[in-house]
Parts: sequence; structure tokens; C-alpha cells
Amino acid sequence: MRELSRLNVQVYSEISAYVFSLDMINRGVFATNIEKLLVYSLNEQNKVGEDVQQIIVKIYDHFQLVLYQIENTNNIFSNSIDEAKENFQKQIKSVEKEYISILGIFAAIVLAFVGGITFSTSVLQNIADASIYRLLIIVDFLTAVIINIIYILVKLIIIINEKPQKFFNIKRVNLACTVIAIIIIFA
Repeated sequence: MRELSRLNVQVYSEISAYVFSLDMINRGVFATNIEKLLVYSLNEQNKVGEDVQQIIVKIYDHFQLVLYQIENTNNIFSNSIDEAKENFQKQIKSVEKEYISILGIFAAIVLAFVGGITFSTSVLQNIADASIYRLLIIVDFLTAVIINIIYILVKLIIIINEKPQKFFNIKRVNLACTVIAIIIIFA
């Protein structure tokens, strides 16, 4: 009995190996043939012995089990590929955001630096030609413009990176610039 069980295991492993090696079309042909064999053996008119019927039923069951294993393996493989694609797309989006952030920070720094130098150069060149009040109002206006541009760039970078917004309140800065401009105008 023990040897018969070992023989069944060998037969089952050979069936499994054979079915795993088949492509989809040949697996379909094999499935059709094994179903025909099962129907033939279970038909009472064909007078197939019970022992042979049991063996054919076991082979059919084992074949169905192998088909389920193949289908399950394909589903797992397909799901893993889909997950890998999603993760890869998320990483690409993350890298894109980082590049945009780096470019945005660089643009803000360049804009502030160039704006500051241009502003300082212009003020220093025209300091003798203009009245002090006119000069102060222009300085106040340019300061407000540069600070607002930098604020907008930084806010854009923060929104792109979906980070919490924790930085100074631009309304207060604009209010301060407006108050300074009004004081200069009245002076």
C-alpha cells in the first residue's frame, strides 16, 4: 500500500510538471481530452472498472488543482506587476515634485538676489537726483513687490510638495508696506 501511495505521488508530480510546461492552448487541449476521458470512464455503457474510474477521477482532480495553481500564480504575478507600476509612478511623481521644488527655490533665490542688486544699484545711482520722499516711496513699493514675488514662489513650492504651510503672513507685510507708504506720503 505504501508503495502504491509513493507511485501516486510520482504520477501526480509528473502530471503537474507536464501541465506547468504547457502553454495556454495546449493546456486547453489537455483539459478537453482529460474531461472526455472522465466522461467516457463514468459512462456505464463503456464498462470501465471502478479502480480505473477512481484513478481517472484522481487524475482529473489533480489536473484541476494544477490549473487552479497556475491561475492563482498568474493572478499574483499580475497583481504584483500592477503594484510595482503604481509604486513606480508614485516615485516618478515624487521625483518630479523634488525637481520642481529645487528649480523653484533656485528661481526664488536668483530673483531675490538679482532684484536686490538691481534695486540697490538703482537707488544708489539716483539718490542725489530725487527727493528723499520720492526715493522712500519707490523703495517701499519695490520692497513690497520683491517680498510678494518671493512669497508666491515659496507658496507654490509648498503647494506642489503638499507640505503644511507654516510661514509668515504676507497680509501683515503688505499692510506694513502700505502704512509706511502712507506715512511717507503725508510727510
